[in-house]
Amino acid sequence: MAALSTAITATDIEELIETELIDAFVAGFEYPVGVGLSVAQRKPGKGNIPVRFPRWNELDLSGIGTSHTETNNAVDVEMDTTESSITPAMQIFRMPFSDESGVASDGKVPAQAIAEALKALANHMDINILAASTSATLQTGAVTTSLTLQGLRSALTYAAAQNLPTSMLDIALSNSAAGSLWESMGSTGATYALSADDLQRFGVQSGFQGKLLGQNVWQSNNIATDSTGYSCFMVPSGMSSLGVVVQEMPNLRPTRGDDAESRATSYVVVRAWWGASIINPRQFIELLTA
Repeated sequence: MAALSTAITATDIEELIETELIDAFVAGFEYPVGVGLSVAQRKPGKGNIPVRFPRWNELDLSGIGTSHTETNNAVDVEMDTTESSITPAMQIFRMPFSDESGVASDGKVPAQAIAEALKALANHMDINILAASTSATLQTGAVTTSLTLQGLRSALTYAAAQNLPTSMLDIALSNSAAGSLWESMGSTGATYALSADDLQRFGVQSGFQGKLLGQNVWQSNNIATDSTGYSCFMVPSGMSSLGVVVQEMPNLRPTRGDDAESRATSYVVVRAWWGASIINPRQFIELLTA
């Protein structure tokens, strides 16, 4: 029988924990919360049943005209809704632990391998959530243009024209777009006076960068690519048009497995059960940048 090249062997093992303590280890694990989960509207799921996200459509008042004369004939306005739905799906992989490493470690498993698996799966969720932006129907900017302060102002003007509540938006930017924006603000030719709040933006990191022009600015390594550029986006804060259904957060399940004896290995199965999508295309704007 061929060797199992994917197995974690005794040479990989450093810090160890008891197998029966895996659940406690997972329960105490601090998941890295990505930008996707931070800005998206979240709902719990029930298996693989679609979760509905209903929304009111914009009222059309063009039929009432501009007349100011007395009348007893009111115009009926249709109050209609539409909806989007998200069906959570299972995402799963497993890590084999050879019996040899199990004997060498007295039946224990490497804690760092478990931690890395949890972090990787949480990051994978963030990548998939942010990838929804590439299916947006509203777009502004261009993949040939670096984002500047003037470009951000133009994007906010476009958002206002779409009736987005621009009193507060969550703006998710790639590292490249954020870097270009900060550079344009700090250049010698900048015409923008920094306020105290604007000095809260720091460095290349995932997460909240501070407020700019009254908006929340987020930066992420996981922003999707669109053609030859990045697919950044803008959504209303607190009522995001990006939705996430989480049936089951990332977790681990140790198992001997059906083929364990023939392969002389045990498994730790890592899985999450969730789904993501744009749930209100009218209030989600893709911001294309170089």
